[in-house]
Amino acid sequence: MGRLCKLHIQNDFKEFYTPQVTEGGVVCITRCDARHKTPLRCVYGSCSMTRAGPECECSDRAAFWYQDQVCRSRISKVGVAVGVPVAILVLVTIVFAIVLLRSQRQKEEYRNNLRSRSELYDSDDGNWDAPQGFAVGNPAATWEDMETPSTSYINLERVDTSRNIHIRRPTVVR
Repeated sequence: MGRLCKLHIQNDFKEFYTPQVTEGGVVCITRCDARHKTPLRCVYGSCSMTRAGPECECSDRAAFWYQDQVCRSRISKVGVAVGVPVAILVLVTIVFAIVLLRSQRQKEEYRNNLRSRSELYDSDDGNWDAPQGFAVGNPAATWEDMETPSTSYINLERVDTSRNIHIRRPTVVR
């Protein structure tokens, strides 16, 4: 039976054909035929005979990349062309959002620290007022057109007159 196929097939393809007994007689088939013992199943393509033997010709090579010889697993070129930039954009957006949130948190902490410090310097005239009514002039905290007192002063409106003040007499140390 093997000679039957070799008689009717061209020399370049003889080795790839095998005889198959059917109801109608004997036929010569290749691995491209589903009746073969080990058929070559081309999932997204068709099988054809070449001088090198049966090969799968994958369909839509312009739209897909195929990872194997039997056109089983394919990757969409359009999907990659759209998906990769979108994935990069999402990643950059997430990183940017994290950096922005961290900087806002640090900025808020910095402002809170400034607020707690600024309570010491409430006065716009460069003098630091104490709650008891005494004030200390700060000549360094002035503007060009602002007058600054050269000495400390007492704000009498805030002085608690009900308190007793005891001042120790100075002692002479020899």
